[in-house]
Amino acid sequence: MWNAMYLAGIFVVAAASSSSAEHYISGNDLYPLCSATPENVPGEQQANASTQWGFCRGYVAGVADILENREVAGYKACIPTTTVEVGQLGDIVTSFLRDHAEERNRTGASIVALALSKAFPCKQ
Repeated sequence: MWNAMYLAGIFVVAAASSSSAEHYISGNDLYPLCSATPENVPGEQQANASTQWGFCRGYVAGVADILENREVAGYKACIPTTTVEVGQLGDIVTSFLRDHAEERNRTGASIVALALSKAFPCKQ
């Protein structure tokens, strides 16, 4: 099930790259999705929170995959793919969105790339 959600996020990133700017997901859109924690939600709302959480993780995974080979919005990250899991990347982005509300008006992809570039800077 999680794989399907990750793939949905990757599809959204790819689709966003070919659409106009007003169709991009912003940090304001991404923050509530990433902040949804299924384990803290009552039963009937848990499925919705799980979907939101999974969408966020899929979106982050999609940007991280792109960052492996190229820059995103001028940011580069060197993520150790053998030791870092998608959940950890999602947690990094969620924390960044929480701590940097002033950045949330940017595109979701640029915020994810910025957060991951700070967490996993490339050595020069």
